[in-house]
This record gives sequence, C-alpha cells and structure tokens, in this order.
Amino acid sequence: MTDNFERALQERLLARSQVSPRDVEALRLFARTLPARRSLWRRPAFQWALSAAAVVLAAVIALPLLFRTPGFGTNPSPQPTAVPSQPAPSPSASPLVPVPSSQVPLGIIRLAPASGSVVNVSIDDPDGLLTGALAEPAAPTMSVRWFDALVGEAGPSAIRVTWVGFARDEEVQLDVSRDADGKLVLHFVQQAPPPASDGEGEDRVLVLELAAPIDPANVKVTFDYPA
Repeated sequence: MTDNFERALQERLLARSQVSPRDVEALRLFARTLPARRSLWRRPAFQWALSAAAVVLAAVIALPLLFRTPGFGTNPSPQPTAVPSQPAPSPSASPLVPVPSSQVPLGIIRLAPASGSVVNVSIDDPDGLLTGALAEPAAPTMSVRWFDALVGEAGPSAIRVTWVGFARDEEVQLDVSRDADGKLVLHFVQQAPPPASDGEGEDRVLVLELAAPIDPANVKVTFDYPA
C-alpha cells in the first residue's frame, strides 16, 4: 500500500513543473514513516496524554465562562436597594401662638361694653410705643364723666384706660404719640354724647401694653368728637 501511495504521489508531483526531485524524495521519506507514526498514535500512553490535554484545555476555556455566571463559584455582587426620594424639608417656621379673640398685637380692637354694643377701636401708633392691646369687660355704669378718663397700672409695662361712651355701635379711633414733655398721649376720636345725657353713658375699658414701662401719671388722655 505504501509503494502504491509513493508511486502515485511521485507521478503527480512530477507532472507539475514547480516540484523538484528533492521535494519528491522528502515526501517519499515522510510517506515511509507514516506506519510508524500511526502506531505511535495508537499507543495507550499517547492517547491518555491527548485525553488529559483535552480535559485541561476544556477546563481552561470553560471555567472562566462558568465563573462569570451569576450564582456559580462566587456570590453575586449585591445590588443597591432603591431608596424612595424624600422631599427636601422646608425651613421650619416659628410656631404660631394663638391669640384670644379679644387680644391682638395692634390694629382694630373690639371692646366689651356691658350693653353688648359693637364698639371697635382702631389704633394708630406710628412711633411703635405699644406692643399690644386687650379689651376688658366694662361695668354698665359711668366710672368717670364725659371728656374724662382713668389711667392705672395693669402690669409691669401695661396700663388700663377707662373712659365713657354712649351705649350704641360705634367705630372709635385711638392715636398714640408723645408730646413735647415726653408724656404718652392717648387721643380718642368718637361720637359726642347726646344732649342732656350725663347719666346715660357706659364704661369702655382698654388695656395697652407698652414698649417701655411708664408711670400712669405721665399719660394724658384727650378726646375729639367729629361733627
């Protein structure tokens, strides 16, 4: 069989002008060694070595792929847990302190006359001499005469003013200022009493909280009656 292979190979190579006689001789020697090489491949030791090499090659290729699979060989890296976004906290405002209906810092104060008449006092304090005002229940009588007033202490920095008005609904204006002598001036503008009504009025009481303490003797109360 070898001789036939050599002869056929030689005839084909010689038919081509590109192959030299030296190449033909080298191929003939290689063909003669084929039976010996074939017996080498069939040996158990050589086949075992090839099998071992194949296993190692498969391990080298397969193991990196397996280790890339999540859950095989190594623990998968933990995924960050999505945290719902929280709105940014708004700046905390100062808590609101409820003020009784009969007490407000300044502005319009509703008095509490005994007759139940709706008497509102609008306070104008351009110099900031007051810090608040409070209406107190008044007696049904006249503690003072018309065009007069009582001023007394109502706290460390507060005074109580009592004057007289007619028992009817009314809008009163109070202007707060200081005169040239440094006295606190409380000027009320309200309706004039009806003729011959000396005993028909009723008390009106207002507590004024001052920015600085003051002696009641240094408070002057005046009145004006619009036409």
